[in-house]
Amino acid sequence: KAYKNLGRIECILSTDFKSAEKYFDMSLALFLTTKDKAEIAWAWHAVGYARWVLCKFPEAMDAFEKSVRLLEKEHDTSTLVLVYDYMYLAAKEWGHYEKALQYALKHEELTGQEDYNATADLYTLWDDYDLALEYFRKDTSTGQNGLFKYFAIGSTFYHKKQYDSAIHYYKLFGYWAGVLGGSQIGKFDANLGQLHIA
Repeated sequence: KAYKNLGRIECILSTDFKSAEKYFDMSLALFLTTKDKAEIAWAWHAVGYARWVLCKFPEAMDAFEKSVRLLEKEHDTSTLVLVYDYMYLAAKEWGHYEKALQYALKHEELTGQEDYNATADLYTLWDDYDLALEYFRKDTSTGQNGLFKYFAIGSTFYHKKQYDSAIHYYKLFGYWAGVLGGSQIGKFDANLGQLHIA
């Protein structure tokens, strides 16, 4: 549990994902010697998360799938939804859009609610920015999920070349990223810089 918490600290406070991956691997190795399936499932999910952020997509998906198998046996629906959401993001960034859509549909199947953010995201990939904005606006997420919604809306306006609107949403993202811990602020700075160049 100490290694698990060190990995979480590396993710949240210092955003050192190589160290996070190391700590999550150490945590997983120890949890695998126990019978605690909930902790083992969490550790696989954490390893997958760190590897996804480091763009190690095949290894991330393998870890996520191991987590899913355990979570299904444990009937832990709330964590399962979270893991499918990360699998959606990993598949999308890896360029496997059909798989990404399947994971987005898993979210809907488990929660009974459409994942407006994922649907909007896919419309953005297909260059249908107006429909993407329609779905982003249906999403009422708060916290970390709401934070990424602001970023995604800003990116959509960027693609539409509506730069003032993009800046507005990027600044909302930057403000809330700071309030919620600031670990995503690098993403904000990079995209704001790209927008100013455009």
